[in-house]
Amino acid sequence: MGREAVAVAAKELRLAVRGRTGAATVVAFAALALALMAFAFGPEAGRARGFAPGALWLTFFFAGQFALQGTFAVEGENAALEGFLVSGADRLALFVGKLAAGGMVMGAVEAVGVPLYLLFFGHLGEVRLPLLGASLAMGDAGFLAAGVLLAAVTSHARAGEAVFPLALFPVTVPVLLAGVATTRAALGGGDGGAWWELLAGYDALFLALSLLLFESALEVE
Repeated sequence: MGREAVAVAAKELRLAVRGRTGAATVVAFAALALALMAFAFGPEAGRARGFAPGALWLTFFFAGQFALQGTFAVEGENAALEGFLVSGADRLALFVGKLAAGGMVMGAVEAVGVPLYLLFFGHLGEVRLPLLGASLAMGDAGFLAAGVLLAAVTSHARAGEAVFPLALFPVTVPVLLAGVATTRAALGGGDGGAWWELLAGYDALFLALSLLLFESALEVE
């Protein structure tokens, strides 16, 4: 499966660079959204520390949605998905490859977004970067696992690209809430407490569900 997953991830990254909603567009969107939120709420230290984690996670949520939306559109063209299913390739390689490619795109968004976040919201006090990195990595894992699975499920719907964000938001609310709380902890707002456990549990749940259900979600009617 490893070689097949690498091939899928490489294909996804090429599409992310060249596609209409490519990685550059997603990164630009994240930068613009953070700049607008910082301008809207002003530089006051207390206010910034309160809303900045939410601004960061909302930005990454919408950036991730754009990155995942239509991720199965190419497979739907020219019976490519049917060809993959009958090729004998491990079906989970498609999930792992898309998950890895999504992680790289989100990593690029965060590599640009986090420095801008720290620049725009300049009165956050002490920033514990290891905790911030852990919060983002754990949040990405759960968000992408749920997102890739839902993208596969909605790809068979007639208006799949419209249905996808409607399905994604309620499912990933726990990730957003836990991400905001653990990011606030990274900014000196306590230790995050049980939110870390919620984030880890969500990651484990959706990774397990995706591995169990992904092959069924690929079935073409």
